[in-house]
Amino acid sequence: GKSKSKSRKSVRKSVLDVLNTVPDVVEFHVETPEEEETLELRCVSTDKLVDVRIVLSELPNTCHVTNYSFRHTVRGDELKDDTEVISLKPRSVAIQEESYTYDKSIEHVQRFADLFSSTNLLGPPASKKPKPTDSWLHDPNKDQKLEASLTPSEIKKRAGNESGKMWEEPLLSEFYSYFSFADLPKPLDSIKVVAGSDHKDGECFFELDLHVAGEVMRVVACEEGYHMQANSAIKKTTLVELAKGNNETFSERYAALIDGFKKRNEFGNPPLGLRANSWVVPQCLSEPDQGKRSLLPADDAKFNGGAGGFLSDDAKERDWYSEFLKSTDMPGSNPAERVARDRRVFLLHSHFVDTAIVNACSAASSEDCSENIETDNILITSEKEATKISVDCGSYRGMPDKERFDNAEQSLIKGLLADENTIARDVDNLASVKVHFNG
Repeated sequence: GKSKSKSRKSVRKSVLDVLNTVPDVVEFHVETPEEEETLELRCVSTDKLVDVRIVLSELPNTCHVTNYSFRHTVRGDELKDDTEVISLKPRSVAIQEESYTYDKSIEHVQRFADLFSSTNLLGPPASKKPKPTDSWLHDPNKDQKLEASLTPSEIKKRAGNESGKMWEEPLLSEFYSYFSFADLPKPLDSIKVVAGSDHKDGECFFELDLHVAGEVMRVVACEEGYHMQANSAIKKTTLVELAKGNNETFSERYAALIDGFKKRNEFGNPPLGLRANSWVVPQCLSEPDQGKRSLLPADDAKFNGGAGGFLSDDAKERDWYSEFLKSTDMPGSNPAERVARDRRVFLLHSHFVDTAIVNACSAASSEDCSENIETDNILITSEKEATKISVDCGSYRGMPDKERFDNAEQSLIKGLLADENTIARDVDNLASVKVHFNG
């Protein structure tokens, strides 16, 4: 009995030690096949290989590689993405490029086109503005400790209205200017999937037209990678390597773009930030002429992209509930997957709310307003307001206290049990909206 109790105590102690251990920074090495170099990464001891994959999608030198697996450099065995970095001895892996499927090939084309959205689709780049010299924050004699303790509102109040601009107010219209490299020569003018060239079950998946500096390069996608239509003997596993080997202009301009990425952010590239932050309407969709509007590659259905909202006036009616259900099946096991899923759900829900408000207000304004109306795949239930709406969370003043407390308790429990996937999978709440309009 005593030995058991001691072992239990030691086990409990070790578990607590693990929980209270602060993650360490560890060095991790990745061998890349194309440039034949070893990348040295700084990882956290709690990271997994899926986190390493995300880092590689950020780095300018590896952001164009999409279809690969990891193999241990010593043992040579294939490693799963949920393998912890700290468990590997030594902490070194090699990128092993895999055979393509049709979907993986389309996904790679999307990433390829994504790299050049910074030069083609986002409008003018950000312009550097001189810092104000007449601001209180620019005063070299100011108290550093006092400045660190002030809130933004207190800083504004202390600075006064006549002290000049302390910082430039951010404008929503300039959101994408940070990601724009329109001042650099375009490595790629456009990319199009050749109509009628899709063969999901054939040896060749589809054909692409790459427009580079006035020339058209016809590329064929297959299981081994990509090759020129005129020369099927030389295959490359990435479109970047294929285009660099067949067009000097592309090679020079691509090198200039990657150099621009590194100068803007040494540890990441703007296309990844663009995919993670494109919640605002981009410049390419703000054109007055609808014929000139174009989609970001991450939203274009031709590249397996998915936009949550309508992008044209002649779009068909949507099956809202089915689309919300479909979003719940999207993967969300790591931050990159959750960003893609949450962005789609956000756009879908925003468009659903807009459509619901317009239809509900139209139904309430019509003379033949009935209790149940179905339009645009939305069921509208109309009823008169029982009492005036309270400012207390939109509830009615006539609601009994017990019912109000029960609703608050349910919301509290739901919040405590929530995780990163709860909101995106709460279809019942996402697919309903209550509109108060004219009584």
